[in-house]
Amino acid sequence: MKRKIIEEQIKSLGVTDEAEIKKVVDKIMEENGNDITPLKTQIETLKEDIEVNKGVIEQKNTKIKELEEVDIDALKTAEYERGKAEGSKEVEEMKFDTALETALKGFKVKDKASIMGHLDIKKIGREVDKDTGDIKITGLEEQIKPIQENEKLSYLFESEEDNSNLPNFSAKQNNNNQTGNTSNETLLGALKEKFKTN
Repeated sequence: MKRKIIEEQIKSLGVTDEAEIKKVVDKIMEENGNDITPLKTQIETLKEDIEVNKGVIEQKNTKIKELEEVDIDALKTAEYERGKAEGSKEVEEMKFDTALETALKGFKVKDKASIMGHLDIKKIGREVDKDTGDIKITGLEEQIKPIQENEKLSYLFESEEDNSNLPNFSAKQNNNNQTGNTSNETLLGALKEKFKTN
């Protein structure tokens, strides 16, 4: 409400004292201000909220446009190719590990894990047979030979003595005719010997 309109309204009531009019108008304006100020604050807050929401909506609209432009088929193809490449790499590593383990057995290595700490894996190469896809290990012999020749590391390899203490079950005892010293290979033979008649 405008101050001038209030003053005119008061004068129309017959009040002519300017000081009194000013006092009354000041009081009305103060009360009016007390009512309007919170409303103005609410309005400003709402305006700010509206601006924030506008920004959020614009961001979402931009994101939607970006998503609409994405080529889903191209993404699927790229993901398939990436998975295929990773799978092929894992298969190649498995083939390499198997070929390496076989090569180490050829050098009579007891345990792959134990000897790997003595080898430089970067110097171990591989050659892939184009026809079969088999992997041939290269650069291993140069590293294994010095290890084999080191007596302190002999425990890493199998030796002839490892199998010498095992019992030989293939040898057959000779059967002789001496009484009390007969060795029979079958239960039937033992029974015949026990119950034989003169």
